[in-house]
Amino acid sequence: MRLDESASRRTHAKIVVIDSRVVFIGSHNWTESALSYNHEASLMVCSQDVAEDLEGYIQSIWSSGRPV
Repeated sequence: MRLDESASRRTHAKIVVIDSRVVFIGSHNWTESALSYNHEASLMVCSQDVAEDLEGYIQSIWSSGRPV
């Protein structure tokens, strides 16, 4: 677990990368309420290039974060 690089910044990205090829990105939280009752928008993208870009983005956030 890591914290954002400063207390004044919050990561709010909702990104799932599966097998470096499938990406889910959007507004919804991964809760029963969000998936069943809320008005949410998310997108599934099947692209190795997009998945690799987002994996790099996630890794950059992780590597610049503070340890808990």
